[in-house]
Amino acid sequence: MADQQHVRHTTTRGAAVLVFVAFVGGSCASLAPTVPTTEPRSTEGFEAGVEESLVEDTPDGVSFEEYESSVRQLVNCMQEAGAAITEPAFDASSGLYRYDYDPAGEAVYQDCFESAFGGLDTTGLGANPEVPESEVSGPVGDWSGAASGSWLALLDSVPLTPNTRWAPTTIIDFARASDAFGIDRPGPDANGARVLSYLGDLAASAGIVPAGPLAAFGRSAYPDQVRTELGFDHRDFDQLLGAGVGSYYLVIGRGGFDSGAIEVAVNGDPVWSSMLETTEHEGVSMYSWGLDLDIDLDHMSPTRPTGHSRRLAVAGDEIVWARWTTGAIEAIDAIVDQGRSLADVESLRSLAVIGDDAGLFSGVITASVAEWVTDIAGSRSVEHLVARPDALLLGDGVDDEGRFTLIALQYVDSAIAEAEMQLFTARMELVAGQESVDGLVTELDEPRAFETAVIGSTLIAKLWLTDDPMVPAGELVVFE
Repeated sequence: MADQQHVRHTTTRGAAVLVFVAFVGGSCASLAPTVPTTEPRSTEGFEAGVEESLVEDTPDGVSFEEYESSVRQLVNCMQEAGAAITEPAFDASSGLYRYDYDPAGEAVYQDCFESAFGGLDTTGLGANPEVPESEVSGPVGDWSGAASGSWLALLDSVPLTPNTRWAPTTIIDFARASDAFGIDRPGPDANGARVLSYLGDLAASAGIVPAGPLAAFGRSAYPDQVRTELGFDHRDFDQLLGAGVGSYYLVIGRGGFDSGAIEVAVNGDPVWSSMLETTEHEGVSMYSWGLDLDIDLDHMSPTRPTGHSRRLAVAGDEIVWARWTTGAIEAIDAIVDQGRSLADVESLRSLAVIGDDAGLFSGVITASVAEWVTDIAGSRSVEHLVARPDALLLGDGVDDEGRFTLIALQYVDSAIAEAEMQLFTARMELVAGQESVDGLVTELDEPRAFETAVIGSTLIAKLWLTDDPMVPAGELVVFE
């Protein structure tokens, strides 16, 4: 088979927003401290070439109802003990319940977890695996030649740890979004209202809202409030990245930061300055407030509405925002090329390059892909699932033909990708003809245009989301 194969299917495009549901053999694994479902997934329908080890650790003989009941027992136990925990929310795309709890109640959580799940086979419910030995041996990669402003260069600032290696990495590219949609970015002298208007334009045009890494600076914080506390605000970000899980969530921003303004702001902030400690690592200034992972309800502010302790490192055109000292130090080491980064992981690196080539303005890259998936109320069918990839990218972009969503599945072997191409294309054709509103999936009268390709060991699909046909409806073109 040729190294590169493209299939393009074009119809008149619908304007409804598309929600992707379970188009791969597994979906993103839950973020700690969530618990994966323990209902086994059948391996029937997997193509040849997928290693048996992908499913050998799947818990056996536990129903979804038992798992769901255990989650509820866990939450009730925490609440009765007076420990803070959010209500579990079911994620239909992964078949998992997601929740979070106050790290101060870790001991209570462990006791409650044992009580709730002690009677079930909890194989596979442990911590993330370690970084593979092959990725931590040998010299640190040199990615200094990566283009300025590229996702590859940004990935090189993320430390390679078990926490980041297996967690979703979310990227928001403000510079690309502004260029793509002709949004005028506010300058350094613009007032808070102008910056707020800029954020409104990003939300309306690119769908960029205070979520993911942007929410780490306060979901409801106004730009002038962020600048008062930290000496910068949303206008200063060219790119923003979030990686890690739970309290160990690491945020890295790249853009134009004034170290002098930051120094003045953190020392003059009336809420947190009394707790401020200033240190230095590898020549990089780091500001710290409170104990690692602590919550101080006597110190709450717009950027830290629940009193989270924080660390802020300022390394030239990059900043690090974390809740624990080791995480900030590891990020500094990656930034100054003294430690391994996610760019040293081939599968993640290749997906970042795909994001760069496509000019994506937002996306998620992750190697946290579950080896099994539940079929709840018949919502999933094995025949529609391709083989589990080694890593995946889901992102948003815009080209001459309109807004699109890009999906890239990275496999360990090109033979697997080639074998999955037909099924992948069929799956995308199915997705292109559907929309999901409030969890209800309906068929579109006019399916969206899409194209698929297999390049090396990666399957790539683009679905256009706007109404702008390229060729007559229904025409199928194959490019070799």
